[in-house]
Amino acid sequence: MSVIGLACAAILIQTGKDILKDPAALSTVPHVIRDYNTDRTFYKVDRVVDGDTIRVIMNEKSVSIRLIGVNTPETVHPNKPVECFGKQASDFVKRLLSGEEVWLGEDSRTKDKYGRLLRYVYLNDDTLVNEVIISQGYGYENGYGSRYKKESQFKEAQADAEIHKRGLWADGACDAKSAPLIVVEGSASLPASTIQCKSNAYDCKSFKSQKRAQYVYDYCAKQNGTDIHKLDGNKDGIVCEGLP
Repeated sequence: MSVIGLACAAILIQTGKDILKDPAALSTVPHVIRDYNTDRTFYKVDRVVDGDTIRVIMNEKSVSIRLIGVNTPETVHPNKPVECFGKQASDFVKRLLSGEEVWLGEDSRTKDKYGRLLRYVYLNDDTLVNEVIISQGYGYENGYGSRYKKESQFKEAQADAEIHKRGLWADGACDAKSAPLIVVEGSASLPASTIQCKSNAYDCKSFKSQKRAQYVYDYCAKQNGTDIHKLDGNKDGIVCEGLP
């Protein structure tokens, strides 16, 4: 390897070690990716909402940013309980981004259904935060039915996290005992261990309520990154909209 190549390798390794200012908190993996862009505007992180949503200061206003291509377990959803590994994911991103300045990248889809800006979030050294969250096992790849330019890259990062059992993929991290029991509109609890996510086993007629269908959709998307049951016909992230 040339001297320049060795220098570049050393810089990339050091980047991974510096990300959390705590070398032990971040595994050395090949998916700590840096993108280079000479036309960058930096924004101060106002606060971390949860593992996949932050707020930054733009034009003296606090603006909500939803990270593209990554979903983390819920911690602040008004209609869902705190999910397994949600707090760890949120704490990870808080350590990573609180008080930092970041620059943002766009894709073909620029806003989600809630009006939040969809962005790739980069640290000052060009490390892609979206991918770090996935590669360290604090979230999983999910484009919510929309294709995006880094989809393959993020899927590879998740596969690597699963193989090396990082974060929520670790043995016992989110087993049936620790997974939340969901009570939807007075119906019986729904243990995560009973949900079929390996094949197309349900349609909207399988559920008595939209909330229950939505939970199954979200849970299976977390497991395999796809709408395995084809419940989201119009690809907007809201399933079985005709159910009560």
